Amino acid sequence: QHHIDYEIMEHDLAYTTLEIAQAQHIPGRKIVKTVIVIADSLPILCVLPATHKVHFDKLKKIIKAKEAHL
Repeated sequence: QHHIDYEIMEHDLAYTTLEIAQAQHIPGRKIVKTVIVIADSLPILCVLPATHKVHFDKLKKIIKAKEAHL
């Protein structure tokens, strides 16, 4: 829909996106991760660079939620 270029890559077992980035010799800022957050009792999917963390206070303001947690 938004015509964003991406590439699907296979990799060995890894537990973090930064491990995947290292194994693929790619900077962590160029790989995205998904984080499922529960916001006001509803699951939402956040997509962010591997080097970033979810800032729950900012997220709550953006999505106008009272509560947000993992």
